[in-house]
Amino acid sequence: MQNNNDIKNIFSTSSPLLLDEPPLIVLPSLAIKVGLEPAIVLQQIHYFLGLNYHAGRNIRDERVWTYNSYEKWQQIFPFFSKKTVQRIFVNMEKDEILISENYNNSALNRIKWYTINYEKLQALDFPKSKNARGQFDLMQEANLTSSSITENTTETTTNNCSCGVLYFPKSENKEEADKIAGRVIKYYTGSGVTIKNSHGLKHHLAKKALHGELEIPDGFAVAESLKDEAICSSCGKPFPKENMMHKNNGLVCIKCYQD
Repeated sequence: MQNNNDIKNIFSTSSPLLLDEPPLIVLPSLAIKVGLEPAIVLQQIHYFLGLNYHAGRNIRDERVWTYNSYEKWQQIFPFFSKKTVQRIFVNMEKDEILISENYNNSALNRIKWYTINYEKLQALDFPKSKNARGQFDLMQEANLTSSSITENTTETTTNNCSCGVLYFPKSENKEEADKIAGRVIKYYTGSGVTIKNSHGLKHHLAKKALHGELEIPDGFAVAESLKDEAICSSCGKPFPKENMMHKNNGLVCIKCYQD
């Protein structure tokens, strides 16, 4: 392991918004700062970096790195589409929260290596709370299945992402916003994401819903109960009624509502 002291120092001063726990888990304080979807991905990268540090692998230029193709990342986050995964990574690079490099042996291999810009993230931190630790205690050894941490080296990736993002229609009142926020949290927890102290996150998501700024998770409509469906008067497809909006004296799906 090269430059062990410098690398250890990076982890010992890393953000209290990131947890030293197995995936998939996220702190609401991190989600509030960077967004729920990026927070889920960022926490997982942080976890993999800790594993690599302990194993003494993927250490370059005094930093620990992890890498994967977008397909492999999508397997780790099955509730995201590949396009959403790509968008999340590209946006975090633009925001300088993630640092990317190419340390592959072949110039033809363009799989990106990632590490977290802890200095940048530190500037976003909330004051320490009972739900956030101030130090990154080095992770205990953990075993993950090969499908979870396989670092694929064959796919060519791109820096450009033109993925569209759908938003919930602006909520008319706090009650409606709270309901939508609760359903979003339920969707992610039902997909295997553990959210520490979700009350604060629900308040944050409800506030975004009131301003029409809450993103619709991938597969949200499909995941919701199908017991009470209605046909969208615009596209003619069935959707759960609770995921539909009133428009022109009829019910339409969220996508058609925004078109």
